[in-house]
Amino acid sequence: MWCVNCSNPKVALTLPRRREGGGILRNVVGSENSSRSMRSFKPGSRLSDDRGFSLAEILMAVTVFAIGAAIAVPRFIAFQPTNRLNGAARQIYSELMWARSKAVNENSSYVVTFPTNQTMLISGATSKTVNIQTDYSDVTLSSSAATITFSSRGTTDVGPTITLTNSGGTKTVTVRITGTVNIS
Repeated sequence: MWCVNCSNPKVALTLPRRREGGGILRNVVGSENSSRSMRSFKPGSRLSDDRGFSLAEILMAVTVFAIGAAIAVPRFIAFQPTNRLNGAARQIYSELMWARSKAVNENSSYVVTFPTNQTMLISGATSKTVNIQTDYSDVTLSSSAATITFSSRGTTDVGPTITLTNSGGTKTVTVRITGTVNIS
């Protein structure tokens, strides 16, 4: 809304007052130079800019952030062992499925053995050793069968259960005689 400032003959029009960040600005358009806008300040008025944050506002934001971090960090740390256990189970699953697919594609047998509680050896036309503690440092594994042989048809000679354990719990990877692999 435009209004005329009658007390000052040099000022023809005054722009409406607008709030920005708690402060009030008054733009004045002078009659001598109507294309230029300038600020008008009365004697005794505040010349400071009210934009920004006060110390109290910054301390409040830091306090809220600290409370959120205090709640989130312990939960995140407690979640990590379970996450590593799930990752190790998926890795064992994928390595067993790799051995099965290689046996079918190459029309030969692939044998999977467990020499230690952290390694799995896959032997066939191509050999591969998988150490799960490379990526999942606290996970150990054990198998109910010493060897698993995948035939050229994708089936196995036994149906073992591979158990993975850490502080987050236990996961089992089950191999059926049909050659299918499941995580539970």
